[in-house]
Amino acid sequence: LAPERGDTHNNYGTFLCRSRKYQDAIKHFMAATRDVEYLDTASAYENAGLCAELIPDRQLAIQYFEAALRQDPSRPTSVLGLAEVNYDLRHYQASSGYLNQFLIISPATPEAKALRAKLKTKGIET
Repeated sequence: LAPERGDTHNNYGTFLCRSRKYQDAIKHFMAATRDVEYLDTASAYENAGLCAELIPDRQLAIQYFEAALRQDPSRPTSVLGLAEVNYDLRHYQASSGYLNQFLIISPATPEAKALRAKLKTKGIET
């Protein structure tokens, strides 16, 4: 009904990602970011990052999470995503930094607590 609307692309991309059609989902998230009237491009980038994590393509996830934060620096999901991806890449100091940033802008979640515990096993205190 609205093939050029960013919100339509973002919503359909979310459906596709949940359906494990990751590449197609990311195409729709990127289409959402190109709609100059769509006001929540940070959400589309964040969703693309979450979907890229599922591929898994960690470098692509980092790219999208960083783009989301350039649009809206207070997105806790993107900050935690960067913490988790950096942990997976064995960039423990960076992971800790993003986790600390997350804990400043959001209450501790079970995922954040689990990441904190994993970092602690690596000798990194947050």
